[in-house]
Amino acid sequence: MSRRARTPSPTSSTRSASAAGACVRDWRNALDFRNVNAFVDDGDRGDEYNADILPGETVAEPESRELISVERDAVSATLTYLTVLDVPARLSANRRRRSRRERTWLPILTRVTLWAGLPRIDFQVTVENTAADHRLRALFPLPFVVANAITENQFHVATRPLAPAPWNGRGDELPAATFPQKTFAAFEAEGAGLAVLNRGLPEGEVVTGADGRQAYALTLLRCVGWLSRSDLHSRRGGAGPTIATPGAQLPGPHEFAYALTSYRGGWRDAGVLPLAHAFAHPPVAFATNGHEGSLGSAAPLATFGTPFAVPSALHRSHEDGAPIARLFSVAETLLDASLSVPAGSTGAGLVDLLERHLAEPGSDGGGWAIPLRPWQIASVRFGRREP
Repeated sequence: MSRRARTPSPTSSTRSASAAGACVRDWRNALDFRNVNAFVDDGDRGDEYNADILPGETVAEPESRELISVERDAVSATLTYLTVLDVPARLSANRRRRSRRERTWLPILTRVTLWAGLPRIDFQVTVENTAADHRLRALFPLPFVVANAITENQFHVATRPLAPAPWNGRGDELPAATFPQKTFAAFEAEGAGLAVLNRGLPEGEVVTGADGRQAYALTLLRCVGWLSRSDLHSRRGGAGPTIATPGAQLPGPHEFAYALTSYRGGWRDAGVLPLAHAFAHPPVAFATNGHEGSLGSAAPLATFGTPFAVPSALHRSHEDGAPIARLFSVAETLLDASLSVPAGSTGAGLVDLLERHLAEPGSDGGGWAIPLRPWQIASVRFGRREP
Protein backbone atom coordinates (compact mmCIF):
# COMPACT_ATOMS: atom_id res chain seq x y z
CA MET A 1 0.00 0.00 0.00
CA SER A 2 1.33 3.42 -0.85
CA ARG A 3 1.25 6.26 1.63
CA ARG A 4 -1.68 8.61 1.23
CA ALA A 5 -0.79 11.57 -0.93
CA ARG A 6 -2.70 14.08 1.20
CA THR A 7 -0.51 13.39 4.25
CA PRO A 8 2.54 15.68 4.22
CA SER A 9 5.89 13.95 4.08
CA PRO A 10 7.71 14.25 7.42
CA THR A 11 11.00 16.10 7.67
CA SER A 12 14.02 15.17 9.72
CA SER A 13 13.62 18.28 11.87
CA THR A 14 10.34 16.94 13.31
CA ARG A 15 11.59 13.45 14.13
CA SER A 16 12.79 12.74 17.66
CA ALA A 17 11.97 10.39 20.49
CA SER A 18 11.28 13.35 22.77
CA ALA A 19 8.45 14.38 20.47
CA ALA A 20 6.37 11.32 21.37
CA GLY A 21 4.29 13.03 24.06
CA ALA A 22 3.78 16.29 25.98
CA CYS A 23 4.95 17.55 29.37
CA VAL A 24 2.32 18.54 31.94
CA ARG A 25 2.83 20.52 35.15
CA ASP A 26 0.19 20.43 37.91
CA TRP A 27 0.99 23.69 39.70
CA ARG A 28 -1.61 23.24 42.41
CA ASN A 29 -0.27 19.85 43.54
CA ALA A 30 3.37 20.27 42.42
CA LEU A 31 3.31 17.21 40.15
CA ASP A 32 5.07 16.77 36.82
CA PHE A 33 4.12 14.33 34.04
CA ARG A 34 6.33 13.72 31.00
CA ASN A 35 5.57 12.17 27.64
CA VAL A 36 1.81 12.43 28.22
CA ASN A 37 -0.50 11.17 25.47
CA ALA A 38 2.20 9.42 23.45
CA PHE A 39 0.76 7.03 20.87
CA VAL A 40 1.90 3.43 20.41
CA ASP A 41 0.75 0.96 17.77
CA ASP A 42 1.00 -2.84 18.08
CA GLY A 43 0.37 -5.67 15.64
CA ASP A 44 -2.75 -7.67 16.51
CA ARG A 45 -3.41 -11.07 14.90
CA GLY A 46 -6.48 -11.70 17.08
CA ASP A 47 -10.19 -11.79 16.38
CA GLU A 48 -13.29 -10.04 17.69
CA TYR A 49 -13.18 -12.11 20.89
CA ASN A 50 -9.52 -11.98 21.93
CA ALA A 51 -6.52 -9.80 21.22
CA ASP A 52 -3.38 -11.63 20.08
CA ILE A 53 -0.65 -9.00 20.22
CA LEU A 54 2.56 -9.67 18.30
CA PRO A 55 5.67 -9.19 20.48
CA GLY A 56 8.40 -6.95 19.11
CA GLU A 57 6.10 -5.34 16.52
CA THR A 58 5.41 -2.03 18.28
CA VAL A 59 5.67 1.40 16.66
CA ALA A 60 6.27 3.92 19.44
CA GLU A 61 8.24 6.80 17.92
CA PRO A 62 6.25 9.20 15.74
CA GLU A 63 7.43 9.82 12.21
CA SER A 64 6.48 13.49 12.58
CA ARG A 65 4.87 15.93 14.98
CA GLU A 66 3.55 19.35 13.99
CA LEU A 67 1.99 22.14 16.04
CA ILE A 68 -1.13 23.34 14.25
CA SER A 69 -2.53 26.11 16.46
CA VAL A 70 -2.87 27.60 19.93
CA GLU A 71 -6.22 29.24 20.72
CA ARG A 72 -7.46 31.12 23.79
CA ASP A 73 -10.70 32.68 24.90
CA ALA A 74 -12.26 33.79 28.19
CA VAL A 75 -12.86 30.27 29.52
CA SER A 76 -10.44 27.92 27.77
CA ALA A 77 -7.13 27.44 25.98
CA THR A 78 -6.65 24.81 23.27
CA LEU A 79 -3.48 23.45 21.67
CA THR A 80 -3.83 21.44 18.45
CA TYR A 81 -1.09 19.25 17.00
CA LEU A 82 -0.70 16.50 14.40
CA THR A 83 1.16 13.25 15.08
CA VAL A 84 1.96 10.87 12.22
CA LEU A 85 2.96 7.25 12.80
CA ASP A 86 4.61 5.19 10.07
CA VAL A 87 3.10 1.71 10.59
CA PRO A 88 2.84 -1.61 8.73
CA ALA A 89 -0.29 -1.66 6.60
CA ARG A 90 -1.39 -5.16 7.70
CA LEU A 91 -0.16 -8.57 8.80
CA SER A 92 2.13 -10.57 6.56
CA ALA A 93 0.61 -13.39 4.51
CA ASN A 94 1.51 -16.03 7.13
CA ARG A 95 0.08 -13.86 9.96
CA ARG A 96 3.23 -14.38 12.04
CA ARG A 97 4.40 -10.78 11.88
CA ARG A 98 3.46 -7.38 10.48
CA SER A 99 4.13 -6.60 6.83
CA ARG A 100 7.65 -5.34 6.10
CA ARG A 101 7.01 -3.97 2.62
CA GLU A 102 3.53 -2.48 2.86
CA ARG A 103 3.41 0.54 5.15
CA THR A 104 1.04 3.46 5.64
CA TRP A 105 0.84 6.79 7.43
CA LEU A 106 -1.43 6.87 10.50
CA PRO A 107 -2.32 10.56 11.08
CA ILE A 108 -3.58 11.52 14.57
CA LEU A 109 -4.94 15.01 15.26
CA THR A 110 -5.02 15.97 18.96
CA ARG A 111 -6.78 18.93 20.56
CA VAL A 112 -5.72 19.56 24.17
CA THR A 113 -8.00 21.90 26.13
CA LEU A 114 -7.71 23.52 29.56
CA TRP A 115 -10.96 24.92 31.01
CA ALA A 116 -11.06 27.65 33.63
CA GLY A 117 -12.08 26.22 37.00
CA LEU A 118 -11.84 22.53 35.99
CA PRO A 119 -8.97 20.45 37.44
CA ARG A 120 -8.45 18.35 34.32
CA ILE A 121 -6.96 18.40 30.82
CA ASP A 122 -9.23 17.31 27.98
CA PHE A 123 -7.96 15.41 24.94
CA GLN A 124 -10.00 15.20 21.75
CA VAL A 125 -8.27 12.85 19.31
CA THR A 126 -9.17 12.18 15.68
CA VAL A 127 -7.53 9.23 13.94
CA GLU A 128 -7.70 8.47 10.23
CA ASN A 129 -7.26 4.69 10.38
CA THR A 130 -5.42 3.51 7.27
CA ALA A 131 -3.97 0.30 8.74
CA ALA A 132 -5.31 -3.19 9.46
CA ASP A 133 -4.52 -5.82 12.10
CA HIS A 134 -3.30 -3.45 14.81
CA ARG A 135 -4.03 -1.88 18.20
CA LEU A 136 -3.59 1.84 18.83
CA ARG A 137 -3.18 3.11 22.40
CA ALA A 138 -2.48 6.41 24.19
CA LEU A 139 0.21 6.30 26.90
CA PHE A 140 0.31 8.19 30.20
CA PRO A 141 3.63 7.54 31.99
CA LEU A 142 3.33 7.34 35.78
CA PRO A 143 5.63 9.50 37.96
CA PHE A 144 5.73 6.77 40.62
CA VAL A 145 5.67 2.99 40.90
CA VAL A 146 2.30 1.31 41.51
CA ALA A 147 1.18 -2.25 42.20
CA ASN A 148 -2.54 -1.74 41.55
CA ALA A 149 -4.96 0.06 39.28
CA ILE A 150 -8.13 1.67 40.65
CA THR A 151 -11.00 1.41 38.15
CA GLU A 152 -14.70 2.18 38.15
CA ASN A 153 -16.97 -0.76 37.41
CA GLN A 154 -20.73 -1.32 37.63
CA PHE A 155 -21.80 0.14 41.02
CA HIS A 156 -18.25 -0.31 42.30
CA VAL A 157 -14.68 0.98 42.25
CA ALA A 158 -12.18 -1.89 42.22
CA THR A 159 -8.52 -2.10 43.18
CA ARG A 160 -6.94 -4.45 40.66
CA PRO A 161 -3.48 -6.06 40.80
CA LEU A 162 -1.47 -5.27 37.69
CA ALA A 163 -0.14 -8.76 37.09
CA PRO A 164 -2.66 -11.13 35.47
CA ALA A 165 -3.59 -14.29 37.32
CA PRO A 166 -1.34 -17.25 36.46
CA TRP A 167 -2.75 -19.60 33.87
CA ASN A 168 -4.15 -22.75 35.49
CA GLY A 169 -3.19 -24.95 32.53
CA ARG A 170 -6.81 -25.92 31.90
CA GLY A 171 -8.62 -22.84 30.65
CA ASP A 172 -8.84 -22.08 26.95
CA GLU A 173 -7.82 -18.42 27.38
CA LEU A 174 -4.58 -17.03 28.75
CA PRO A 175 -5.22 -14.45 31.50
CA ALA A 176 -5.03 -10.95 30.02
CA ALA A 177 -3.00 -8.07 31.43
CA THR A 178 -5.59 -5.58 30.16
CA PHE A 179 -8.48 -4.68 32.45
CA PRO A 180 -12.00 -3.26 32.02
CA GLN A 181 -13.13 0.12 33.28
CA LYS A 182 -16.07 2.46 33.00
CA THR A 183 -15.27 6.15 33.29
CA PHE A 184 -11.82 6.24 34.92
CA ALA A 185 -8.64 4.43 35.88
CA ALA A 186 -6.54 5.91 38.71
CA PHE A 187 -3.09 5.22 40.11
CA GLU A 188 -1.80 6.28 43.52
CA ALA A 189 1.53 6.22 45.35
CA GLU A 190 3.62 8.48 47.55
CA GLY A 191 0.56 10.48 48.59
CA ALA A 192 -0.28 11.51 45.01
CA GLY A 193 -2.58 10.26 42.30
CA LEU A 194 -3.17 10.37 38.56
CA ALA A 195 -6.45 9.48 36.87
CA VAL A 196 -7.35 9.14 33.21
CA LEU A 197 -11.04 9.77 32.53
CA ASN A 198 -12.67 8.47 29.38
CA ARG A 199 -15.84 8.66 27.34
CA GLY A 200 -16.65 5.17 26.06
CA LEU A 201 -13.16 3.62 26.11
CA PRO A 202 -13.49 0.52 28.30
CA GLU A 203 -9.98 -1.06 28.20
CA GLY A 204 -6.64 -0.18 29.77
CA GLU A 205 -3.36 -1.72 30.90
CA VAL A 206 -0.29 -0.70 32.88
CA VAL A 207 2.85 -1.40 30.85
CA THR A 208 6.55 -1.14 31.69
CA GLY A 209 8.89 0.46 29.17
CA ALA A 210 12.50 -0.37 28.35
CA ASP A 211 13.57 2.30 30.85
CA GLY A 212 11.68 0.50 33.65
CA ARG A 213 9.04 3.22 33.97
CA GLN A 214 5.37 2.32 34.17
CA ALA A 215 2.72 3.88 31.96
CA TYR A 216 -1.02 3.59 31.67
CA ALA A 217 -2.06 2.52 28.16
CA LEU A 218 -5.60 3.46 27.11
CA THR A 219 -6.91 1.44 24.15
CA LEU A 220 -8.29 3.61 21.33
CA LEU A 221 -8.54 1.15 18.41
CA ARG A 222 -8.29 -2.61 18.05
CA CYS A 223 -8.61 -3.60 14.40
CA VAL A 224 -8.99 -7.23 13.28
CA GLY A 225 -10.43 -9.02 10.25
CA TRP A 226 -12.09 -12.13 11.68
CA LEU A 227 -15.01 -12.94 13.94
CA SER A 228 -13.09 -15.91 15.34
CA ARG A 229 -9.90 -17.80 14.55
CA SER A 230 -8.53 -21.06 15.92
CA ASP A 231 -4.81 -20.24 15.52
CA LEU A 232 -4.32 -17.64 18.28
CA HIS A 233 -1.61 -17.77 20.94
CA SER A 234 -3.86 -16.10 23.53
CA ARG A 235 -6.69 -18.66 23.21
CA ARG A 236 -6.93 -22.36 22.53
CA GLY A 237 -9.36 -23.10 19.71
CA GLY A 238 -12.05 -20.93 18.20
CA ALA A 239 -14.64 -18.89 20.06
CA GLY A 240 -17.17 -18.84 17.23
CA PRO A 241 -17.43 -19.36 13.46
CA THR A 242 -14.40 -18.46 11.34
CA ILE A 243 -15.98 -15.63 9.35
CA ALA A 244 -14.09 -12.76 7.73
CA THR A 245 -15.26 -9.39 9.12
CA PRO A 246 -13.52 -6.63 7.13
CA GLY A 247 -15.62 -3.99 8.86
CA ALA A 248 -13.92 -4.89 12.15
CA GLN A 249 -10.72 -3.39 10.71
CA LEU A 250 -12.42 -0.05 11.42
CA PRO A 251 -11.10 1.90 8.43
CA GLY A 252 -11.62 5.65 8.18
CA PRO A 253 -11.97 8.46 10.72
CA HIS A 254 -12.56 7.94 14.45
CA GLU A 255 -12.89 10.41 17.32
CA PHE A 256 -11.99 9.79 20.96
CA ALA A 257 -12.41 11.84 24.14
CA TYR A 258 -10.49 11.37 27.36
CA ALA A 259 -9.02 13.56 30.09
CA LEU A 260 -6.21 13.68 32.64
CA THR A 261 -6.37 14.83 36.25
CA SER A 262 -3.93 14.63 39.16
CA TYR A 263 -4.40 15.04 42.89
CA ARG A 264 -3.04 14.60 46.38
CA GLY A 265 -4.43 11.97 48.72
CA GLY A 266 -6.92 9.29 47.69
CA TRP A 267 -9.47 9.16 44.87
CA ARG A 268 -12.45 9.45 47.23
CA ASP A 269 -11.44 12.69 48.93
CA ALA A 270 -10.12 14.11 45.64
CA GLY A 271 -13.56 13.66 44.03
CA VAL A 272 -12.26 11.61 41.10
CA LEU A 273 -15.52 9.70 40.57
CA PRO A 274 -17.82 12.77 40.22
CA LEU A 275 -15.19 14.44 38.05
CA ALA A 276 -15.12 11.36 35.80
CA HIS A 277 -18.91 11.22 35.61
CA ALA A 278 -19.09 14.92 34.74
CA PHE A 279 -16.65 14.32 31.89
CA ALA A 280 -18.22 11.09 30.62
CA HIS A 281 -21.78 12.45 30.73
CA PRO A 282 -21.69 16.15 29.76
CA PRO A 283 -24.88 18.20 30.11
CA VAL A 284 -27.28 18.32 27.18
CA ALA A 285 -29.02 21.60 26.29
CA PHE A 286 -32.28 21.99 24.37
CA ALA A 287 -33.51 25.16 22.68
CA THR A 288 -37.07 26.29 23.35
CA ASN A 289 -39.22 29.35 22.88
CA GLY A 290 -38.87 32.22 25.35
CA HIS A 291 -41.22 31.99 28.34
CA GLU A 292 -41.14 32.51 32.10
CA GLY A 293 -41.78 28.90 33.08
CA SER A 294 -43.16 27.70 36.40
CA LEU A 295 -40.02 26.63 38.26
CA GLY A 296 -37.95 29.82 38.29
CA SER A 297 -34.29 30.09 37.35
CA ALA A 298 -33.23 26.88 39.11
CA ALA A 299 -34.92 23.51 38.71
CA PRO A 300 -32.79 20.73 40.21
CA LEU A 301 -33.99 17.24 39.35
CA ALA A 302 -32.34 15.75 42.42
CA THR A 303 -29.91 16.82 45.12
CA PHE A 304 -27.54 14.32 46.70
CA GLY A 305 -26.32 15.88 49.93
CA THR A 306 -23.62 13.31 50.66
CA PRO A 307 -20.41 13.33 48.56
CA PHE A 308 -19.98 9.55 48.70
CA ALA A 309 -23.56 8.84 47.58
CA VAL A 310 -23.24 8.44 43.80
CA PRO A 311 -26.30 8.87 41.54
CA SER A 312 -26.55 6.17 38.87
CA ALA A 313 -30.03 6.69 37.38
CA LEU A 314 -32.88 9.21 37.30
CA HIS A 315 -35.85 7.96 35.33
CA ARG A 316 -39.60 7.44 35.41
CA SER A 317 -41.42 4.22 36.15
CA HIS A 318 -42.65 2.37 33.07
CA GLU A 319 -45.89 1.61 34.95
CA ASP A 320 -47.12 5.05 35.99
CA GLY A 321 -44.37 7.58 35.28
CA ALA A 322 -43.38 8.04 38.93
CA PRO A 323 -39.86 9.48 39.44
CA ILE A 324 -37.22 6.96 40.51
CA ALA A 325 -33.75 7.88 41.77
CA ARG A 326 -31.02 5.27 42.12
CA LEU A 327 -27.77 5.72 44.02
CA PHE A 328 -24.99 3.69 45.58
CA SER A 329 -22.35 4.27 48.24
CA VAL A 330 -18.61 4.53 47.64
CA ALA A 331 -17.89 5.19 51.33
CA GLU A 332 -15.64 2.83 53.27
CA THR A 333 -18.07 2.68 56.21
CA LEU A 334 -21.83 2.96 56.80
CA LEU A 335 -23.17 6.08 55.09
CA ASP A 336 -26.28 8.13 55.87
CA ALA A 337 -27.12 9.35 52.38
CA SER A 338 -29.28 12.42 51.86
CA LEU A 339 -31.59 12.73 48.84
CA SER A 340 -34.02 15.43 47.74
CA VAL A 341 -36.21 15.24 44.61
CA PRO A 342 -38.36 18.38 44.25
CA ALA A 343 -40.51 16.83 41.50
CA GLY A 344 -41.45 13.94 43.77
CA SER A 345 -44.46 14.03 46.06
CA THR A 346 -44.31 13.70 49.84
CA GLY A 347 -44.57 9.93 49.55
CA ALA A 348 -41.50 7.85 48.78
CA GLY A 349 -40.52 4.23 49.11
CA LEU A 350 -37.37 2.16 48.81
CA VAL A 351 -37.74 -0.36 45.98
CA ASP A 352 -35.57 -3.07 44.49
CA LEU A 353 -34.21 -3.05 40.94
CA LEU A 354 -37.55 -4.43 39.71
CA GLU A 355 -39.30 -1.45 41.39
CA ARG A 356 -40.97 -3.64 44.04
CA HIS A 357 -41.58 -1.93 47.39
CA LEU A 358 -39.13 -2.77 50.19
CA ALA A 359 -39.40 -0.15 52.96
CA GLU A 360 -39.99 3.51 53.80
CA PRO A 361 -36.95 5.85 53.89
CA GLY A 362 -36.44 8.20 56.81
CA SER A 363 -37.06 11.96 56.65
CA ASP A 364 -34.18 14.43 56.45
CA GLY A 365 -35.37 18.03 56.70
CA GLY A 366 -37.38 18.12 53.50
CA GLY A 367 -35.48 15.26 51.89
CA TRP A 368 -34.91 11.62 52.62
CA ALA A 369 -32.28 9.82 54.68
CA ILE A 370 -31.08 6.46 53.39
CA PRO A 371 -28.56 4.35 55.31
CA LEU A 372 -26.18 2.58 52.92
CA ARG A 373 -23.52 -0.04 53.50
CA PRO A 374 -20.34 0.25 51.41
CA TRP A 375 -21.26 -0.37 47.73
CA GLN A 376 -24.92 -0.90 48.57
CA ILE A 377 -27.42 0.14 45.85
CA ALA A 378 -30.66 1.90 46.74
CA SER A 379 -33.62 2.90 44.54
CA VAL A 380 -36.19 5.42 45.75
CA ARG A 381 -39.59 5.62 44.08
CA PHE A 382 -41.63 8.81 44.47
CA GLY A 383 -45.37 9.18 44.03
CA ARG A 384 -46.44 11.40 41.15
CA ARG A 385 -47.02 15.05 42.04
CA GLU A 386 -50.61 16.07 41.38
CA PRO A 387 -51.02 18.86 38.78
